[in-house]
Amino acid sequence: MEKKHVSILTVVLSFVVLFMITIPIMAAAHAESTTADANTSNPEKIKALSEGWFAKDGDGNLHPVVLPVKDAGYKGRALTLSRVLSSEECGCGNYLVFNAFHSSVKISIDGETKYDYHTKGKFFPLAPSAYHFFRLDSSYAGKTITITLDSVASKFNGTSEMIYIGDRASAIVMIFRHNAAAIFSYTVLLAIAVLFLLIWLFIHIYSKDYHNNGLFCLALISLFMFIGGIN
Repeated sequence: MEKKHVSILTVVLSFVVLFMITIPIMAAAHAESTTADANTSNPEKIKALSEGWFAKDGDGNLHPVVLPVKDAGYKGRALTLSRVLSSEECGCGNYLVFNAFHSSVKISIDGETKYDYHTKGKFFPLAPSAYHFFRLDSSYAGKTITITLDSVASKFNGTSEMIYIGDRASAIVMIFRHNAAAIFSYTVLLAIAVLFLLIWLFIHIYSKDYHNNGLFCLALISLFMFIGGIN
């Protein structure tokens, strides 16, 4: 009887290890999605706003940059991006959409704060990574928009992902498309955690002679990986 349990656990463990190896491979492959992919998927409703931005250096001087910003010269401190909004970019239900990794986000129009995202994770001191949507009202045309990205961890400071412009629905579709592999992986990971936990509970309720907690440990590992990933 014990050999049967060990055999089942071996198969399950092998499956989990294989899945854990598959996750980063899938994520890495999906990360190859480029700006061109986003533009060709729906060129009229969502596009990359890569040019026309200025970044502020440590002395307060502005320098033109092309997004995404990966320049090591801005590393270790809050990154401030600014640009003048055109009439074509404002109104018509347009939003600025971007992903900020573990950073607080402040957006102002001509110096007036319009958006302030400053929070800490529930399980970690870092702010959760999140996509941000900022509506471009028609009254913002000709005004300067300033986006400040700041993180308590210097590792995530001084960088910026691509900023997109378009309607909200198209942006959501783009986000799901770019993150399909990660969404699928973490959904399966959560399902595995729940399944292992249910199987472990079932065995312990109906089999008094079974004292192996391997499935319970695997359920906890999967659950912690899921929480760490979505946070």
